[in-house]
Amino acid sequence: MNEYAVNRAYWNKGYFAPNVESLAFRFYGRILRSDFDLPQRGSRLLDFGCGMGAATNFFQSVGFDVKGVDISDVDINKAKDYFPAIRDCVSVVSPSPGDNPHYGWPSDIDVVYACQSLYYWTRSDFYLAIQKLYESMKTGGIFFATFKTPGQWDYYKASTETADPWLRRVRLKNSRLHVDVDQFFVKDEEDLVDRLSMFRPIHTGYYSMQLRSDESDGHHLIFCGVKD
Repeated sequence: MNEYAVNRAYWNKGYFAPNVESLAFRFYGRILRSDFDLPQRGSRLLDFGCGMGAATNFFQSVGFDVKGVDISDVDINKAKDYFPAIRDCVSVVSPSPGDNPHYGWPSDIDVVYACQSLYYWTRSDFYLAIQKLYESMKTGGIFFATFKTPGQWDYYKASTETADPWLRRVRLKNSRLHVDVDQFFVKDEEDLVDRLSMFRPIHTGYYSMQLRSDESDGHHLIFCGVKD
């Protein structure tokens, strides 16, 4: 089993997300449409870590040519069942970036949308994956991603160091969650922009929401940048 066996086993349990998150349509309305007048005819959007396909389906519904990729066979199969219109647009990829020649399309991607999907790699594999995404994007392409911070205190407190100083092992169990996964945390906005320095930042922000008193507010930083 490879170094991502723990992560793949965790995500192959499935992640229940049958509806589009508000982050997707706010990104569309507040940035893609207002700042870039997207989509145009034939605009390509890659939903990286698409899960059950709700965001992929949404972006197709507003006019994008879409592809969604995920490491979970379970979630990709659910995406095909739940959203027949994108059945041929979603696929399973290896958790190891070196095993994937590219993601979605080999070139001319207008938008990469990566919500809660990029913080599960070693340092070298993170930059390998980002480089592959970067090379597949057209000049002027938009890169949008979210990252966990130590502000997500229940996850961070439940994490321990690993042999790789870039990653932490998160083992968290309560009445709702049973998490066992390797991931990294982005310290702050400066750290976020530094890790994605190949893109010119145009917007940074954050989101959080707390529904339970025994869980943190799910704090994530948001990055939106352009490939120059």
